[in-house]
Amino acid sequence: MSEALFGLIGVLVGSSITAIVTIYAERLKGKREAAQSDRQYERERRNARDSFQRESILTLQTATTELIQSVYAELDRLVALSKEAGSGKPASGRRPLLSDGPRPYCS
Repeated sequence: MSEALFGLIGVLVGSSITAIVTIYAERLKGKREAAQSDRQYERERRNARDSFQRESILTLQTATTELIQSVYAELDRLVALSKEAGSGKPASGRRPLLSDGPRPYCS
């Protein structure tokens, strides 16, 4: 009878230890998977942010280049009009500029 009792106690202790180790392993596995999921989410978020910034910078560079080109085109147009006007008189169809010289006061 004592052998059966020791056998029963051994089975109960063994199954308890197995259950505890299994629960611990599952919790550890769950924490690892959650950490991996968090790292994956952060990596995807960082990639999306970097991609958005890259696209925004390219768009800004394109807009700036177009602005500079239009400013130079307008400057070329003003230079051509200035050459057309000759001695500082405003050419027809354009407003006089401050650089055209003094203007009489309006009374």
